[in-house]
Amino acid sequence: MALLGLVLTASALDLALGVLWVAALVAVLLLRRRVSLAALLVLLATAGLLVWGGRLGWFAPPAPVSYNRGWIPAWIGSRSTFSAAGTAVNPDLLAARARVTALAREELRLTGSELEQRAGAVIALARRLDPLRGDAPREVAAVEGAARRLARTLAATEFRDLEARRTAVSAYLAELGRRLGSARDGSEVAAVLRAADPAAMAHVSLRPVRDDLAAADAAVEGLVRLLGGGVPTAATTATVRYQDDRKAVRWEARYAVAGAPGVRLLRVEIRAFRGSGPSGAPGSLAFAAGGEAARPVPPGPWLELEPAPRGVTITRAWDEPAAPRLVRPALRSLVFERLEVAVPADVDDALITIALDGRPGIEMPLAVRLPPPRLVRVGVPRHALYFADRPGTVTSDSEGESWEPAGEEAGPLRLELVPRSLLVRNAAFAWVRGYLYRPNPGTVVVAVGLAALTLALARRPRPTDAPVR
Repeated sequence: MALLGLVLTASALDLALGVLWVAALVAVLLLRRRVSLAALLVLLATAGLLVWGGRLGWFAPPAPVSYNRGWIPAWIGSRSTFSAAGTAVNPDLLAARARVTALAREELRLTGSELEQRAGAVIALARRLDPLRGDAPREVAAVEGAARRLARTLAATEFRDLEARRTAVSAYLAELGRRLGSARDGSEVAAVLRAADPAAMAHVSLRPVRDDLAAADAAVEGLVRLLGGGVPTAATTATVRYQDDRKAVRWEARYAVAGAPGVRLLRVEIRAFRGSGPSGAPGSLAFAAGGEAARPVPPGPWLELEPAPRGVTITRAWDEPAAPRLVRPALRSLVFERLEVAVPADVDDALITIALDGRPGIEMPLAVRLPPPRLVRVGVPRHALYFADRPGTVTSDSEGESWEPAGEEAGPLRLELVPRSLLVRNAAFAWVRGYLYRPNPGTVVVAVGLAALTLALARRPRPTDAPVR
C-alpha cells in the first residue's frame, strides 16, 4: 500500500510519471511471461544501476528548466489564466508611439522653474571664476562662453516664459498622441512622425534651452575634471522582494554618488530621486553620507550635506502591485505562478553642487547622470523559487530565498514560483520537485524499479488441491 501511495502521489503531481510507471509495469509484466523471475531480475538490475550510476554522478539533480517543459517534448504549451491572444500591431505604429513617448519624457523632464534655476546657477558661476583663470584659462573661457550663449537664448522672446513654453509643448505632444490613437494606416503614422521632427516642433520645443544647458554642463565638467581630478559619478542598483501574501513587490533603488579626489558634495537636487519608480507610488527616501547611518531625506527640493562628504548614497523604496500569471502545463495538477520583474529603464540626471578642495567660496553646479538601475537581487519566500529564465545563484537566509544574477542582461526577468501552500513549500518537496518535473535518467530508473518491485511483491494465488476420489 505504501508503494502504491508513493506512485499515486507522484502521478498526481505529474501525470507523465504515472504514464511512465504504467508503461514500465506492462513491460516487466510481459517479460515475466517469458521469464518467471523477470520482476526480481529487473529489480536487482535497477538497484545495481542506481548504486553504480550514483557513484559516477549520473543521477545528480537535473538542470533547471521551465515548469512548461514536460517529459514529452511536444507538450510544452501551457494554459495561463491571464493570457489572451494578442492582436497584430503595426510595427510602424509602435515605433511612432515610442518616439512620441521619448519626446515627451525629454521635453517635460524639467519644469520651467527648474530650467531657469539651472541656467541661473551656470550664469552665476561664470561671474566668480576669476580666481581660477590662472590655473585653467581655457576651461574658464569655455564656461564663460557657454554661459553667454545660454543667457542670449533665455533673453529671446520665445523663451522668456519657459513654463508657458512647456505647457505648449505638452499640449502639442498630447495632440500627437491622440492622432496616433486614431491612426489607421501608414500615411497617418508617417504624418505624425513628420510632426514630431525637431524642425516641425521648433515653435514649441524647449530643445534650444536644453542644448545650451548641456553645453554649459559639459564646460563646467571640464573645469572640475581639471582642477578636482575627476567629476562625481553615480551607480544605480536595485533589489526586489516579492510578498505573495499581499501580491506586491517591494522595490529598493540605491543611488551611490561618488565624488572625485579633490571634489566634495555640498547639496543634491532631490527631484530625480523622488520621481524614480512608477508615478505616484508611495515610498520612502533615505540617505547616508560619508559612511554615516542612513537617515530620512528631509522635505524640500534640496538635500544639504554637512560636513561636505566625498560621496552620498540615496535610497528610494516603494511598493508595486504584482499580477503573477498562473501557469498550468498539460498533465500537471499544480498551478505555478510566473512573476515578471521589469527594471525601470528611465535615465535622468540630478543637479549637484560641489566644492573643490583648497578653493573655498566657489560652488559649482554639475548635472550628474543617473543610469537605469541594475538588478542585483530578487527575494521570494522560502522554498518558493522554482525557475529563473536567467543564469544566477540562489541562496537562503532568514527572510527567504534570494536570487542574484550571474551577469547583466537586458529585458524583464521571469521567475516561476511554487504555489503558496505548506504541502509543497517545504524542504522535502524542494528536493524532489526537480526529479518530478524535469526529464532525467534517475527518475526513469526509479520508475522502472518501482514497477518491478510492485510485480515482485504481488503474490500469485496458490492453486487449491484437487479432491481425492
